[in-house]
Amino acid sequence: MAREDDNVFQGYISGFHEILVDNFTKFLESKHTALFVSHCHTDHVQGLSKPIIHQQLSVGKCRVYATRQTIDILTKKENLKHLKGLFTEIKVESSLKFGKGDDTAVHVLPADHCPGSVMFLFTRNDGLRTLYTGDFRLSLDKTLHPAIVEKPITNLYIDTTFFTSHVRAFRTFPTHRESVELFRTFIADRPLATFHIDFNAGREPIIQGLSSYFPISMAEVIREEYEGITEIMKYLNNKTSRVHVGRKEKCELCNDKTIFLVPSIMWRAGFDAPISPTQMIYEKDPRSFNIAHSMHCSYSECKRFMELVRAHKIFPIAKPPKMSVSQIRRAVQKFEVAPDVSDSEEEELPTENTIKRTQNNVSNGTPCKIQRVNRRDEDSDYSGMSTESDEIVIGKNKLKVWLAEQERRKEEPSSSSCESEIIELY
Repeated sequence: MAREDDNVFQGYISGFHEILVDNFTKFLESKHTALFVSHCHTDHVQGLSKPIIHQQLSVGKCRVYATRQTIDILTKKENLKHLKGLFTEIKVESSLKFGKGDDTAVHVLPADHCPGSVMFLFTRNDGLRTLYTGDFRLSLDKTLHPAIVEKPITNLYIDTTFFTSHVRAFRTFPTHRESVELFRTFIADRPLATFHIDFNAGREPIIQGLSSYFPISMAEVIREEYEGITEIMKYLNNKTSRVHVGRKEKCELCNDKTIFLVPSIMWRAGFDAPISPTQMIYEKDPRSFNIAHSMHCSYSECKRFMELVRAHKIFPIAKPPKMSVSQIRRAVQKFEVAPDVSDSEEEELPTENTIKRTQNNVSNGTPCKIQRVNRRDEDSDYSGMSTESDEIVIGKNKLKVWLAEQERRKEEPSSSSCESEIIELY
């Protein structure tokens, strides 16, 4: 996923102002009562180690939700050990209510990214349905989870790590099975060599597949980090073998003849050297090779997912290589699908909080043009929205309803910080 300074996703979910997801750097004790962690990778827990979060969890003023595997892995990390016992465990395929009232819920869905990784489907009784994918990998031959397709998705926050047409090699990725075969062939062709496979959570499909052909041992650092995680440990052993997993910078099993293999896909962006779209193995030096494997969707898989979900609004949560933040936001908006008018009884009205009326006297029945300027500052709950303007035409009666709604929203503590809108006569 993108780094924090890429400024794509800051943890806010539109319409659910009491929660933060996968980014806790802007935690406010007076506002955020439910924190959600989709998986164990460190770029999805930024800010979670803050003392104020530990304090609020300790006195029961907020909760942090994650699966058992995610909790087990995170609470072994030095900067998060103090949160042991303070997580609330959630199970895949479960649902739970959260928040002050009884009108908000989250449905926990599998993400196929790493052990314990999940998607969150947030719902409200008024029909708002928001899907947050976290990091995920969806094969093109898989169907969507029934909970996603049973009703229209209002907002989709999607993993766009590799959603770019600027890199031809990101259009398609090998399946997990194809990546395993790449590793198997490479190792089998060098029967006298010993191999170190660089490992972290999410690369278990590689060791799962290879364990059918070769015994795989593990470095001590892997045992320490993943002990108790069945999805990983059941494929590894402590016996000496010519294939082991570990970390290159800290591995007692390596020697000066060990060949290092890295399951990775980012190298195909061609930062180091031009890459053919069909190239699957990259030799960095005679003892170090990158072999194509991805825990994220390819461009084609991500595109297919958006086409199937048909969300009304789509927000990226990662900036792909060789794209700007504004470019990736525009790229996903092309897959937005306008809501069916049958889904609601009334015409959708603008939802921003403040407006500037350039005409004070609107005669009866005279239509008005409302120009919506969706510029947001980085503290807004809607920081992922488009910076482009659009227009909606409404009559005087609905204008009054809308103005009343804006006044009501001004009183809410979690209003968005958008610029004022302009209403002018035709």
